Amino acid sequence: MPLLLLLLTLGISVPDVELDGLEPAVANQLQNSRQLLAEGLDNDLLEESDQAALWGELGRLFHTYGFPEQALTAYKQAMTLAPQGAAWPYYIGMIEMDQGRSEQGYEMLNRALQLRPDELAIRLRVADALNRLGRTQEAAAMLETAVDLAPQEPAVMAAMGEFELEQRNYGNARQWLEAALQAQPKATRLHYPLALTLRALDEDELARKHMALVGSAGVRPPDAMLDALDQLRQGERVHLLRGRLAYQAGDYQAAIAYFSEARKHQSESAAASVNLAAALASNQQIDQAIEVLEQTRQSHPDNATALFNLGSLYRQAGQLDQARAALEAYEADYEYDAQAISELIAIDRHQGRYDAAMERCKRLLSVYSHDVSLWFTLAAIQTDAEQYAEARATLEAARQGAPEDGRLAQALARLLAAAPDLSVRDGQAAIPLAKALYEAQPTGSAANLVAMAYAEAGQCTTAADWLEQAAANVAPESAQALADRVTFLRSAEECRP
Repeated sequence: MPLLLLLLTLGISVPDVELDGLEPAVANQLQNSRQLLAEGLDNDLLEESDQAALWGELGRLFHTYGFPEQALTAYKQAMTLAPQGAAWPYYIGMIEMDQGRSEQGYEMLNRALQLRPDELAIRLRVADALNRLGRTQEAAAMLETAVDLAPQEPAVMAAMGEFELEQRNYGNARQWLEAALQAQPKATRLHYPLALTLRALDEDELARKHMALVGSAGVRPPDAMLDALDQLRQGERVHLLRGRLAYQAGDYQAAIAYFSEARKHQSESAAASVNLAAALASNQQIDQAIEVLEQTRQSHPDNATALFNLGSLYRQAGQLDQARAALEAYEADYEYDAQAISELIAIDRHQGRYDAAMERCKRLLSVYSHDVSLWFTLAAIQTDAEQYAEARATLEAARQGAPEDGRLAQALARLLAAAPDLSVRDGQAAIPLAKALYEAQPTGSAANLVAMAYAEAGQCTTAADWLEQAAANVAPESAQALADRVTFLRSAEECRP
């Protein structure tokens, strides 16, 4: 049963493998990944980064189940589409080294290291590649940088010890290998190089003791990219990617099914849970989404996405205290996240916590000073808090940076024409703002704002004349309201708003 997909439009063929003899679950996983890639490449809306993920996912499966050359083809396509991703050259380098192509392996591993210079696992593999190429001085220098990066890591100690053994620096090798075994006693494979080292140092009896303890357990540094290959055997990632495609297509029921299946394969997966909650929420199953995220919060208390989404959903459900608790926990680490802080500002306003809302708004403005919406929101909060002078100052400051913004002009004109605090009013300043708004959009509300400005300036007759002229240019339902306003302006002793 060959696995073959030919994409003529792109001139790219997905590698084929013989599935006969494979376990049914493995064969299905490979078939599903192939179909997922076909669907993704047929989706014109899918970004190159997502296409790269689909190619890379198929490559990981080939890699995991022992099809190295097919994996290389897929990884190289992923790397072409996403050249800034370190995983693809890292995996390519691993395979090239395993296949005995050390020069190609080194080039790819070194490329991955340039993209992730702080990744210890990559650094150790680059050192190994250099050593295999006979570039021992460079390998030694690379290992020294690994020691600087993680001096207490057993895998670093083991790598240094085995390198020193190859260089016949037996005293150094002994120190490193003994330190590695002391830090990680279960790494029984290390007893073998240590026994060789001790034999070279003429400590035969001790060497025999260590030789008797030799086992198969090694030691390696934390390696998330290598762990990702192991996770594939549980089937989570295929379901995650398929769920993402369904979600992007708006098929939330299918997305829910895929993400739920991913959770079955990896019950503690934060990614599966967060995505499942998003699909549930999009399907208007808010309570179920909140339940999933609460479970995720318990198992992954540091997952920021789960925390933010939980707060947002609680707010959507009207459970503001719970929303505040989640979002403030998120805020502790992301105090300038505009989306999250905006959620908190909305809660603050709803609960009448105006000082807190203003503090948060000003904090965001210290970073996003050109965001007109933030200025507008701050002025609205100040108005809610009856701080009308402060609101006027905010709007005037905002208009210096965005003089053409209609929302700012309207808010300022209304404040100048009709603020409850009479000391804040300035009808003369409001008139040109209101007239410009009316000229841009001659609606009944805009006409009434002009009249309010004239009235505040004490020009009642002008206000009435203006409304009479404007009534002829607005919709009938607005014209009657303007006519009533004209009657009031012509009869009232005091026409100020």
